[in-house]
Amino acid sequence: LLLSGMSLADEPVAKVYDADLAFKKEQGTATKLSQWTGKKVVMSMIYASCHGACPLIVKKLKAIQTALEEKQTQASFVLITFDPKNDTPEKLGGYRKLMGIEKTNWTLLSGTDNETRKLSMILGIKYSKNAKTGDVMHDNRIVLLNEKGEVVKNLDGLDSKIEGLF
Repeated sequence: LLLSGMSLADEPVAKVYDADLAFKKEQGTATKLSQWTGKKVVMSMIYASCHGACPLIVKKLKAIQTALEEKQTQASFVLITFDPKNDTPEKLGGYRKLMGIEKTNWTLLSGTDNETRKLSMILGIKYSKNAKTGDVMHDNRIVLLNEKGEVVKNLDGLDSKIEGLF
């Protein structure tokens, strides 16, 4: 399988946290996915100029946050942009405010196109960018990771149920 010049066999990664990928947080500081080792993570991919599915993904993530709080279960929430050329750390900071993301356990990340593509392949999230419009067609997937960075559950589609996640 070849996608954008990369084979899935190039870097087999059983655990997301083991992927040697560099990103920038919305504050502009550098980070790696290994930062979340030892923590449960709810992860998804979005882009700031999306007016369709991405706001609904954030809404679902907020519902997951509420459900976890009710069960007294802690998790970190990590959103990675599909569009790193336009979604600078500063723009992601603005997106956080626009979407009303106030919790400190949420992190928004931007990387290079290559790092973004590699992570999307690891997570099984497909996407493609329209070169003319800049719109991104993408899967609507929320990935739940355990403390080791292993995928324990995928929520596919905007109508997937959040009951029984953890």
